[in-house]
Amino acid sequence: MVAQTIRFCTSADGVRLAFGVHGSGPPLVRVATWMTHLQYDWDSPLWHHWLDALAEGRTPLRYDERGSGVSDRDVTRFSIDAWVEDLEVVVDAAGLERFSLLGSGSGICVPRWIGVRRGRSGRRTRSTPGAGTLSRQVTWRGDRSRERG
Repeated sequence: MVAQTIRFCTSADGVRLAFGVHGSGPPLVRVATWMTHLQYDWDSPLWHHWLDALAEGRTPLRYDERGSGVSDRDVTRFSIDAWVEDLEVVVDAAGLERFSLLGSGSGICVPRWIGVRRGRSGRRTRSTPGAGTLSRQVTWRGDRSRERG
């Protein structure tokens, strides 16, 4: 079993965000949803096998959304812009420049919105109908990104 490392960073509006990293290989960033909790998911027999599978040949980075999990819970700002900014802060704090994004459930909107904010059409995404998942390759350069198919 691979160990998880939990780190923290702070958003522009002062929210402390928790993110966890495990595995080895190209980074895979899983977009947070309201149901994530880094430690509970890691300890859960329901989720841990899935986290192990994500780490096969990759380095998954997961984070707890503002207001949930190990991140600050006493938060008043909840919006798509806040969620996108949180993802940007986490990716920068982790020092990632090139990575894949994985969104599921409510986490699908964040990768799509990053494409809109950064002038990308979202045409280089893979969606799974009915399953509610989306993945995207991104090259990150601070305030600029470039998608890859």
